[in-house]
Amino acid sequence: MTHTRTATLMAVTLVTVSACSSASGGDSTPSTADAQAVTSSTAEPSEPAVSLPVAEVFAEPAWGITLGLQEAPWTPVVTAERVVVLDGTQVRALDAEGQEAWSEGWEAFTADERNPGSPYPLLRQVAPEVVAVVDGGRSDGEGLDADTQEVRVTLLDITSGTVIEEVSVEGGERFLPKIGESGLGFLVRTDAGEREAVAVTASGEVEALPATDDLVGVVTVGDHAFTLSGGTEEAPERFAGESYDSEDLAPGPEFEIGAMEASNAEDLLLVRFAVPYGEGVLQVLDVETGEVLSNPECDPPTPTQFVTSPGREWGVLDSMRIDANGEVECVGGGEGERRVILHAITDSGRAFGVAHQGANETRFVDLPPSGEPVVSDLAEGARLPIGVMDGDIAIHWDPEDAILTANQIKE
Repeated sequence: MTHTRTATLMAVTLVTVSACSSASGGDSTPSTADAQAVTSSTAEPSEPAVSLPVAEVFAEPAWGITLGLQEAPWTPVVTAERVVVLDGTQVRALDAEGQEAWSEGWEAFTADERNPGSPYPLLRQVAPEVVAVVDGGRSDGEGLDADTQEVRVTLLDITSGTVIEEVSVEGGERFLPKIGESGLGFLVRTDAGEREAVAVTASGEVEALPATDDLVGVVTVGDHAFTLSGGTEEAPERFAGESYDSEDLAPGPEFEIGAMEASNAEDLLLVRFAVPYGEGVLQVLDVETGEVLSNPECDPPTPTQFVTSPGREWGVLDSMRIDANGEVECVGGGEGERRVILHAITDSGRAFGVAHQGANETRFVDLPPSGEPVVSDLAEGARLPIGVMDGDIAIHWDPEDAILTANQIKE
């Protein structure tokens, strides 16, 4: 397949309010425009600074950026040295000072080519130093060939912006390949009704996996791929990888349900085993060997990906604080306690999140590396951090208005 690139940017405003001079991260306006883009221009810094309401433990924004989007269905990727965002048909990375580190075009479908209710485009970290832009839609057939549904994946190096690989996963005429909850696994349904499992590794290899008739999804963790099957009374939920499967790892034969819950996109995998209509147990595994590293007694999380600290020595997932060895601390949620959701964590293990009680009552949680959490009121509408960069800079994100800010964490 021949890939073309459209270098169209959406309107961006970048404002720096620290001691350094203000700067704009704009790019030159290209000659062609994507169907979703608006006219691009380099905006002048303006006052007041771009900001978001945040918890009191975070200082005023060192810098902020507004993307020219009505709403962003994806979340920026935050690492130690980069914040990666989608900006029209560009992938852009900002450094810890809010300056543009790199910008790279990607081949996007137009709004007319995307299916109604499509989850695409999306941005996903698939390895510690690899980010993927995933888009799906209708690909025009050549000549008399029928149009088909297709997913395009662009893999980029997070530090440099170098394109690692551009690949496509083709579906049939009617069904768009369905991406898994994490990584780059795809369930492909053919027009004949067959189900196929396809995985794209972080290095850009496209692999076909063994598929069962009750295949329901595919997930990847780095270069490791797993198929997900079952989920009915007749065929309980289970997973299978190249080296092990849920039947191999189940604590006992009665644990017929085996589900993959989350990973850190590198070497740790959280799975859940359960007896049908009974209690479940969680395990943290070494993703390569399947070795059980810990058995956390926390509430089952929402299937997703860990949010890691800048150095990746720590991670958080719902009520869990996870160290590099896979040991887990469960925070809140016990008898008489509020339910806690942790959102970001520093290299020291200090974590931030919220404690819920009822539908409307939410309080801010500042969890130190050791000791009891500090709980305080949270202003209405306050945003929570989505990650932490080097230097204890917390990144906050408003998807409705596509606003990003960087706030220093107070001692």
